[in-house]
Amino acid sequence: MLSAVFLLMGLPLAAQVQVPAFFRGDFVLLKSKTEFVVRASDGNVYVCLFDERTWFERTQLRINASALEAGDHLEVVADRSRESPGGCFARTVHVAEIVTPVRSRLRPYQSVTEHIAPRGDLSFAGVVILVEASRLVLRQRNQSERVTLTLRPDTRYVHDGIQIEAGELKRNERVYVRAGKSLGGEIEAYQISWGEILTPMKP
Repeated sequence: MLSAVFLLMGLPLAAQVQVPAFFRGDFVLLKSKTEFVVRASDGNVYVCLFDERTWFERTQLRINASALEAGDHLEVVADRSRESPGGCFARTVHVAEIVTPVRSRLRPYQSVTEHIAPRGDLSFAGVVILVEASRLVLRQRNQSERVTLTLRPDTRYVHDGIQIEAGELKRNERVYVRAGKSLGGEIEAYQISWGEILTPMKP
């Protein structure tokens, strides 16, 4: 309890700052049975009053204020109150869950040079009818129209917005291809995209 008191003494309380109607911040401590301290994301520290009508929730379930833990990230809907030392009366307090990214061999595709100088001045859309180690054959809208593209060692394969390995591309997939001509006149595929997240490519 003493450590909590010293911690509170060291915090720059925002007594003179008008409390916003909604703010986010980290829970510091439960000052009393009717007050808690939160450090807002803008650096201000508020002492917020609450009562039995204040709604505290975590994962969509109502909880007691005593269930809050130091470091919990809060989203607070508040009114200004003269009764509270910090001028804050909490109406709703939601504990936001922080999702930790999971490392994976899959990575979202982003190229730092793509918007500056996109590779390829050709684009194709169609259904894969043949895919081999070095070539890709598409059937375009006209059933009799086919196009053969050369696959390069650095051809990118993007499924649902995620860059994946070449072997994941299968027959009968509907794809968009960004391509260009090589010095020898072959049409080379630079990027092949398919799945739910597709952005029509611009030459």
